[in-house]
Amino acid sequence: MSLLEKLDSKKNWDAFYKFKSETAAPGKGKLKSLKAFIDKKEYHNIAKKIIDGEYRFSYPLKTTVNKKGTNKKRVIYRFQKKESFILKLLTFLLYKYDRELSPNCYSFRRGLCAQSAIKDIVKIKNNDKKYVLKIDIHDYFNSVPADKLSEEIALVIDDDKPLCTLLQNLVTVNKSCLKSADGKYTVIEENRGAMAGVPISAFFANIYLSGLDRIFFEKGVPYFRYSDDILVLCDKEEDVEEYKTLIFNYIAERGLTINNEKLRIYTPGEKWEFLGFSYQNGDIDIAAVSVEKIKAKIKRKAKAMLRRKKRKNEDFFTVAADLADCFNRKFYDDENEDGFTWSRWYFPLLTTAESLKKIDLYLEQYLRFLSTGRNTKKNFNVRYQELKELGFRSLVNEYYKRRWNKNQRRES
Repeated sequence: MSLLEKLDSKKNWDAFYKFKSETAAPGKGKLKSLKAFIDKKEYHNIAKKIIDGEYRFSYPLKTTVNKKGTNKKRVIYRFQKKESFILKLLTFLLYKYDRELSPNCYSFRRGLCAQSAIKDIVKIKNNDKKYVLKIDIHDYFNSVPADKLSEEIALVIDDDKPLCTLLQNLVTVNKSCLKSADGKYTVIEENRGAMAGVPISAFFANIYLSGLDRIFFEKGVPYFRYSDDILVLCDKEEDVEEYKTLIFNYIAERGLTINNEKLRIYTPGEKWEFLGFSYQNGDIDIAAVSVEKIKAKIKRKAKAMLRRKKRKNEDFFTVAADLADCFNRKFYDDENEDGFTWSRWYFPLLTTAESLKKIDLYLEQYLRFLSTGRNTKKNFNVRYQELKELGFRSLVNEYYKRRWNKNQRRES
């Protein structure tokens, strides 16, 4: 039986919904929409045509979104809502082929994440005495050549011809849509690659470089890949050059290019950064780039609040409380236990509060900034206790409090 037949099974849709609702899944609105789609069996007509080999997916809409913390844009693709739900379930079912991936690939896998990679890296014996090679692939998802991806799909899915054909057709159409300002759609021809933004792109991104993962796994070299980010620990300086050349050649053969701006070689004992974390001499902290991104967001939000304050003639206490609440949700969001927050992402791995202190001070600065609209000594007329009364919660305090509670639970 082809895996495609499971697309028309209410049992599988219910299992998928349960999985999404129990994990760090979409917000309540998206879950509600998915539930309605399942309850009304809106998947049936598309699923039946897919099973019969008669369905052809529409051309996805090509658009751009801002990269977090930068002025840069990234291209993403979106299929129609019903097709997107179908692809989400298909991606869920494709975990059957997770066995084809090496343990050193950490992206988009059940039970593994970026935190898993960091934990495994710091477990490496004598890691402080090793050279560290970090490589980033330029525009990975959308640069993958469709023909080569199609070949990789055939190698991985060699036991399900209908599924293999569907996925190959999906990546080799090479057409997408652009929406103009007046609402008209234009079809363009292009290589869509793994199609960033599309649910199944994660599967494509994992299998396309699985051969490289396997090479390092079989060599027994400490190598860690999360999508387009690669980190390798090397015993000797000459190993760095050997592995860099190996990766560069492999990437080039796959029709991809290295992002030279992000290429880094760290000497033994030097602080390195990977997947939002930094590491040096046993200490795990937040990467400097992540700190700068959140500081930029604090500054932008504070200036937006100041404009609101002037426009609506609001008082300092109102806008400052709203600014504090905005970052409390981002850092902690106590009401949404499954959502992404800094406390859930960073706190479990951090061994130092140095970066948290910097962020605390920066947020305090811009809360006070709202009192005058300038960064001046006058702002310190707003005392720390007042900031706390407005809702400010120190990252440092929250970090130590949660770590203490965790230790208490272990001892009890």
